[in-house]
Amino acid sequence: RIATRARACLGSTDSPSGARAPKEASMAQFEKRSLVWVPHAEDVMAPATVMEDFSAGQTGKVLTEDGEERILTPKESQQCLEADTEVLDSNVDNLIHLRDLNEHAILHNLRIRYKEDKIYTSVSSILISVNPFKLLPLYTPEVIDDYREGIRGKPPHVFGIAWAAHTQMLSDNINQSVIVSGESGAGKSEAAKLMLQFIAEVSNKAAKVSGKAAVTSNLEQQLLQANPIMESFGNAKTLRNNNSSRFGKLISINFDGTGSIRGGSIIEYLLEKSRIVFQTQGERNYHIFYQLLAGGEANLSLKSHLGLDLPETFHYLDQSGVTVIDGVNDEKEFEDISNAMDVLNFGEEEKTEIFSIVAATLHLGNVGFDVVVNTTSEDGSKVSNEDVSARAAQLLQVDNQRLCTVLTSRNIGNRTKILVAYGIAEAANARDAIAKSIYARLFSRIIKRINVTLATAGPTEDHMINVLDIFGFESFETNSFEQLCINYCNEKLQFHFNEHIFRLEQEVYAAEGVHVPDTDFKDNQPTLDLLESKTGIFRSIDDEISVPQGSDDTFLSKLKAQYTNKHPNFAVPKPRQCKDAISCFGVVHYAGTVFYNVTDFLEKNRDSLHPDIMGMLRQSGSDFIKAMYPDESGEPGEKTGRVRRRQGKKAVKTLGGQFRASLESLMKTLNSTFPHFVRCMKPNDQKIGNKFMSQMMLDQLRYAGLLEVCRIRKLGFPVRRGFEEFFKRYRPLYPAAKNFDDILFHLTHDEDNKLKPGQWAKGHSKMFMKNEQAAELDQAREEAFIAVARKCQRIIRGFIWRTKYRIWRNTLTLLAQAKQDRKLEALEHWLLMSEELPHKGAHLPLVKQSRAL
Repeated sequence: RIATRARACLGSTDSPSGARAPKEASMAQFEKRSLVWVPHAEDVMAPATVMEDFSAGQTGKVLTEDGEERILTPKESQQCLEADTEVLDSNVDNLIHLRDLNEHAILHNLRIRYKEDKIYTSVSSILISVNPFKLLPLYTPEVIDDYREGIRGKPPHVFGIAWAAHTQMLSDNINQSVIVSGESGAGKSEAAKLMLQFIAEVSNKAAKVSGKAAVTSNLEQQLLQANPIMESFGNAKTLRNNNSSRFGKLISINFDGTGSIRGGSIIEYLLEKSRIVFQTQGERNYHIFYQLLAGGEANLSLKSHLGLDLPETFHYLDQSGVTVIDGVNDEKEFEDISNAMDVLNFGEEEKTEIFSIVAATLHLGNVGFDVVVNTTSEDGSKVSNEDVSARAAQLLQVDNQRLCTVLTSRNIGNRTKILVAYGIAEAANARDAIAKSIYARLFSRIIKRINVTLATAGPTEDHMINVLDIFGFESFETNSFEQLCINYCNEKLQFHFNEHIFRLEQEVYAAEGVHVPDTDFKDNQPTLDLLESKTGIFRSIDDEISVPQGSDDTFLSKLKAQYTNKHPNFAVPKPRQCKDAISCFGVVHYAGTVFYNVTDFLEKNRDSLHPDIMGMLRQSGSDFIKAMYPDESGEPGEKTGRVRRRQGKKAVKTLGGQFRASLESLMKTLNSTFPHFVRCMKPNDQKIGNKFMSQMMLDQLRYAGLLEVCRIRKLGFPVRRGFEEFFKRYRPLYPAAKNFDDILFHLTHDEDNKLKPGQWAKGHSKMFMKNEQAAELDQAREEAFIAVARKCQRIIRGFIWRTKYRIWRNTLTLLAQAKQDRKLEALEHWLLMSEELPHKGAHLPLVKQSRAL
């Protein structure tokens, strides 16, 4: 049977290349009772049992997993492939254990595990997390306690990744990073929160052992309570996710040598500012706006002070048709946020300032404008409802007339000031610019304030774990500058993933002389070159800002002239490929081609307020707002993302430049740590449980490169230790060993043969092992430690009991002497000492007689 299949599938051995010819491949035979992959409308490819022999390209009859008989057309049978019966086993929780490794097997494994609520699957040390969109009993205190004891023999879990990071940080003395990635709605933020929760529990246990429980417990609570504050001000309901993070964050946790938390910090990346003034249908603004209004309904004093009302009465909240989220109580959330601020030591005055700025943002959105007709120049504008602007000015502690002036006009010129009036559209833009600026700076200010509290434990940074929760890859009907930044960030993270998993692995094997078959992977370096090189897209946007009369259109024209048909990752859209194609350019990303509309690219990249507005806010009566707008005139240029203007004018800070600088810092941090990867996946667009959309999942598997990851991890040796490190780590197995060669000899020649053939390789300076082999050695090492510990216990217990025995014998001897001498004082003393005897000596005749006497 095997020979027949081989001949049918591989063709004649007379072929020069030995490759399968297309015609011969079409004659593949599928025998009765064998398992095959068949095309499936929903599952892409599904396993089915052959009911009657058939050849590829002929009509076939199969039985599906659901017990349904199905007749395959010749076209369908042409696509059939042989399958291994192991794909039916949902207990395979590590994809590298699949013998027949292909994307159909991987996809089916995730599908059948998802149906059984097994949402976690591993690829060696990489965790795949599929969003269940429902509550599961996977995070109970009992589960936390279980994983806190270790992960050996336990199924994949996000707690397992957190445990591994914490344990390796202490045992290997290397800082760790956990990179959580995936598209919007895949569950990245939840995964990050769960890891922080678990790390806090492990830290608490370590703190109790080291006697630092009080300080550590307070820090843990502050670290955990920072998250609801960030979610409130930085998360929003989108079409893809009811609690979508609209910013990225790197949470760094500092530990002492015992593994107890000693402090932390948070870095935020690129808050989505456009959402503050506009939301598409079905989405919401940031949660805090609705929470504050709901809190005002329960606190009439707060409502009156801030001028709060229903969401529908505010322009910045009534554009999308959605003001509530099913199952979410905004009033309760506001109470939780207020309590979280208390835990993080926000004062009442601070909280009032923060809520006042949030309310001021809403009132600014309600400021309207009327046309001011000018006969000699272009029409101007004026504020049509100064009572509303007065409320905003009051909350911002600025003069209302000055606010109305900067909303409807601007000063130009240096020595001689000329007042230029805004039209209604320009006035609305100025209003929205102020709203976006004060909210974004408020968000950054809150993060900095949280960091002050988390750093109060002192500068101790013996060890560190970073948890990166970053925005996922985005591609919408219309993509703008924000999406370009977000996707650029994802390209950088994908490059880091490729470097760690593929390129560096292959370089290490080559340098150490270890043979591992090469695995192809999709290198995204060309895309990064297109985006970030000296002549790349981001630099081109910065350059266009400093060019006289530079515009979005001139930027696009120059970009097309430079890259059309000259760079493989640059695309010019055809009219049907995207909306308003004439204003778009395309970038071929690792996850697919995205077309970007250049409208407002330069303005968004400039990301600046007019000096008139900045001057007004810097003279606010609120010290809190003043601190949000410090005088930055003395800051250097290049490192902060500035573009130097011609003729010696002051450098202009750009959003793109700042974002590139922050990404460079992020990558430097990640590259200096040992990484752990959590790949979050979204099973459907409807955000409902028990629905697995196979094509959608397959697309995510492909662009994440997980099939290639499975292959290299299956073929390679992910665990490697230097000879000296290997010797020191595993010497407890053979204490008499003198060096690395002694250890290796015993491991390979003893009866138990701890190093299995094919599971390890010796390089020029390192030992390489597969995960299973390393786990077995570590298990043996722990058993050796336990054996030594038990021997120590046995010796110490023997000493203790021999000492006690001698004391007891002496007590009984002297008690007998006292009884014989009939000395009351001595008798009382030794009877008291007899209380230390087993059962207090009550079973001994001597003690009984002495007490009677």
